[in-house]
Amino acid sequence: MQQRYHHDRLAARAVALSGWRAWLALAVGATVIVALMLVFSLLFIILLPVFLVLGLVARWWLQRELRRTGAPGADRPPLIEGTYDVVEPPPGRGWGPRRRP
Repeated sequence: MQQRYHHDRLAARAVALSGWRAWLALAVGATVIVALMLVFSLLFIILLPVFLVLGLVARWWLQRELRRTGAPGADRPPLIEGTYDVVEPPPGRGWGPRRRP
């Protein structure tokens, strides 16, 4: 039994698989899914230790570089003295709601 569906420029037909064809399609689909799961799980098992080792090496290298450069500001005085002036903006300008003149 074939039915035709017309939608603008697309013409598609629905085919019902019978008996052994449906089981064959199901078996082929299941085999493809199992094969893909095996491939991806093996890639995960192989690549997980590689990424863990690379992460540990990167962490060790970054810590070594940070220790070599020293702490930032180690040779600066702990207090910076100076004078500070507060400058107020003119009325009607700056932060806050706008005022109408």
